[in-house]
Amino acid sequence: MGSEKTKMSSEAARLPLFYKQPTPLSPDRHAGKYIRPSTDLSFARETNAIPITLAEFASVSRHYPIAFVDAVEPFPVAIVGLRKEENLFINEVGAWTPGVYIPAYVRRYPFVLLTEDGSDQLTLAIDEASERISGSEGAVFFEEDGKPSVTTADALEFCRSYHSSVKPTEAFAAALEAHGLLASRQTSVTRADGEVFNLSGFKLVDADKLRQLDAATAKAWLGNGWLMALHAHQISQHAWSDLADRV
Repeated sequence: MGSEKTKMSSEAARLPLFYKQPTPLSPDRHAGKYIRPSTDLSFARETNAIPITLAEFASVSRHYPIAFVDAVEPFPVAIVGLRKEENLFINEVGAWTPGVYIPAYVRRYPFVLLTEDGSDQLTLAIDEASERISGSEGAVFFEEDGKPSVTTADALEFCRSYHSSVKPTEAFAAALEAHGLLASRQTSVTRADGEVFNLSGFKLVDADKLRQLDAATAKAWLGNGWLMALHAHQISQHAWSDLADRV
């Protein structure tokens, strides 16, 4: 038997997690370069919390506890490990556990949208540190005429979709904070052999305060889908014990 303490870092909610050398995609720089299929997800191995969006709450709640990083601007995350820099859903060859939902943040990598200096314009970029980039195999980024390939076009569409889901998620988290519904929490998870994991540095929705939510706000949140997201958040708390079984 033993006990381990882990404090979740606010870094988990800062974009862009995983990215080391995000660089705008361009024909001049990336012509003749290829990207291999996304079979190896080892880049996500050394984190125990992955940002998620509001649209993912139902899917995430089936497999992971949903928490909010304890930061000035809380953001929801899927808890994927009980120790710092540990993802319990990636095996030794970088494969995610079959049948388990993979957060969109992970599926988006190594692509990302960046803003240009002094502009609100978004540009598709790629992490040049990614091992998926190749000089000889995979799908090309650009065709011979310099136009984006189907792979690049699909990546841009996915990144735009993800980007559009971030602001509603931020608004949701901000509303929970403004109504005093998010409370700093610590949790203890015990394995079958008696080993205890103590986690802190995150926030959960206070169920008692949620029940006291005024009728007008509750009606509005029912209409915009936020109450359903809160229900998914509460259901997800049963997944803490599942994490312990994976250690």
